[in-house]
Amino acid sequence: MHAALGIAEIDSLICTELRLDGSLEARRGLAALVGSCRALTEPALDALWFEQDTMVNLLKIPAGLLPPDTWACSWKSDIRFSRIPSHEDALSMEKYARRIRILSADRYSSASDVQTMYCAFATLLLKLAAPPNDFCLFPNLRVLRWKFPAKNCYQFVSFFGILRSSPRVHSLALCEYGSGMKDVVLALATRMKLTTLTFTSHWLGGDYKSAAVGEEIAQLVSSLPNIRVLSLVNPAIIGLDRIGAELRHLEDLTLKMYGPPSVSSSNSNTGSRLSFVALRRLTLILGDDREQVRVDDFSPHKMDYAVDFLRHCNSLPLVSFELQAERLVTSSLNEIVAMLVERVAFPLRLRKITLALLQSMQEIFDPDAGTSLRSLFRFGNLRVLRIELSWGVDLGDALLRELAMALRRLEIFSLAYDMGYDEEDVRPCEYSTDLPPRPKTSLAGLAALAYWCENLQGLTLTMDFDPPTTPPLPEWILQSRARRPLKEFNTADSRIGDAPWLAVWFLAAMFGQLKVVKTLHWHVHDHRHRHPFENPSDPYLEELYEYGVVWQQVNELLPAAKAKFKRGVDRFESFETESGDSESDE
Repeated sequence: MHAALGIAEIDSLICTELRLDGSLEARRGLAALVGSCRALTEPALDALWFEQDTMVNLLKIPAGLLPPDTWACSWKSDIRFSRIPSHEDALSMEKYARRIRILSADRYSSASDVQTMYCAFATLLLKLAAPPNDFCLFPNLRVLRWKFPAKNCYQFVSFFGILRSSPRVHSLALCEYGSGMKDVVLALATRMKLTTLTFTSHWLGGDYKSAAVGEEIAQLVSSLPNIRVLSLVNPAIIGLDRIGAELRHLEDLTLKMYGPPSVSSSNSNTGSRLSFVALRRLTLILGDDREQVRVDDFSPHKMDYAVDFLRHCNSLPLVSFELQAERLVTSSLNEIVAMLVERVAFPLRLRKITLALLQSMQEIFDPDAGTSLRSLFRFGNLRVLRIELSWGVDLGDALLRELAMALRRLEIFSLAYDMGYDEEDVRPCEYSTDLPPRPKTSLAGLAALAYWCENLQGLTLTMDFDPPTTPPLPEWILQSRARRPLKEFNTADSRIGDAPWLAVWFLAAMFGQLKVVKTLHWHVHDHRHRHPFENPSDPYLEELYEYGVVWQQVNELLPAAKAKFKRGVDRFESFETESGDSESDE
């Protein structure tokens, strides 16, 4: 054994790297280390048990407690105890349970069996936790994700016996909120310092939307003064002004709104301003009520909540702002951008802006005027800028050059959302049945972006790679020999000719570290080979598929192209000739 393996810190780093890899091969490697290497056995076990997405693995350790055929997959778990758990069972599990840092209590298929199981298990742990035993099954648990619906709240109450003996829990994620949870969570807060509280459910019942439940959530949240990260569903019914006043240390806020705003939500904050003095990350998610969504259900007021929220906020010390919305028909995006510009307290501290808008039927962002986009130029230290519509936002060369000159520190820049074009409502309505339009952004715009944004590592653009003539390479490209750090280049609706050589030549010249080139939306089916009984494909999808084939060739030819530039082949004619000769030789 190498002497370095005798150092505990090195052993822990090795196993942590394998855990973070996340692949099946890495987990198999960790399992192989257990027992085969004495120095790595303990850190390998720590890595294997660090995060568990089901209780089954733990409950299968005591012999005979669960039937042998119980599935460990969380989506197939069906727990049935073969006998009542005992003190010895808990002791046999403790060796592994103490290694768990993140635990997801999953939603099993058989509710009645789960209720019985949790009651029996929690009763045992409650007895063991009392003096003189003072037994703690999860002494190092940090994060609990509770995926049961609110109607099974008493399962959460019974599980309280486990949590009560886990003083290091700082993050609690609940699927929904149910009456009775408040007292339990508040009791937890007296024994541990919860810093993260999130509600995650998309499926909301009528009780959850009621004003009474909303007020109870407001009381709960405002009673947890140590909360740093908070995520709420349908927060318009909650007294956000009270939450902002009480949670003086709140740094990360996510507000999820499903369905159109209610009357109570539109009037909830009219009398006071929202003050979040320490807020650094704000995420607004505007989706559909999954119980009522219809194919043609596009709410005309869906963006109102986001606009109203920003309007009622005082200045925000943000470093990150994200807006995720779907099924829109309004033109409120420009208003939201303007409101964001007003509310950011320190423009040069803002590092990330994401505006992801899916399935938008009307034109909601007009880059031609440039008014809304230019207002973002004051955030000169932006590292990430995403304005992602279902189709690509085509800025044109002039506006793209202005943006690059104003936001020179960009590392990630995206103007398209990766979504398949199987539905017409995903595409701009004026292009629904026609061929894809010719983009206004050309190779000159891409060159300007690469010139000014020297730190760019990820890029998604809609552009034209099929110009009538081959443009010359700028002198700075030939001198710097493609030292720009771009790693991934994605195209959306980007026109390209029948041959990939122009794109390969240009990209290899500018981005010597480029690893991946792909076109978005190409995961739609091959519409040239439809079943004869299916509807015929439209020209738009046919053309996109042809683009995708050529872009795949660009990705395959790129490594050889970069090697040619290193050998001094930089003229397009010489490059194409040499590439063609090498292909014929093969």
